[in-house]
Amino acid sequence: MASRGKANNRVPAKKWQNVSSIDPEEIHMSKAPASASKSATESAVHHGVDHSQELGHGNSPAAWTCVIVMLVGALVCSIAFVIANTPIFIAGAAVMVLGLILGFVMRKAGYGVEGSKLKNSGH
Repeated sequence: MASRGKANNRVPAKKWQNVSSIDPEEIHMSKAPASASKSATESAVHHGVDHSQELGHGNSPAAWTCVIVMLVGALVCSIAFVIANTPIFIAGAAVMVLGLILGFVMRKAGYGVEGSKLKNSGH
């Protein structure tokens, strides 16, 4: 086998080479900690999204209604899947879609986080 540049004195790796037989000089790792390479402003903004802004937890009547209705739909779908009943499965999926629509409508009606119908901000 022809070598390019320097002669290669390393033994070729076997299919199942023992890790202890790897020369430590072959492993190229940075000694710097991961946080040392980024500034504070770079770590707060990632791929054009500002993560320093508090978004809240969605703790509102609209969010809770949406989640509870969708969980009921998922439960109906799960039971229908186990008993192999397609019409009930489709009904459960429809309940899940209904929950999503209900949460969206309630948010637009002012029951979302910082909604006009709520006295608190949802926290």
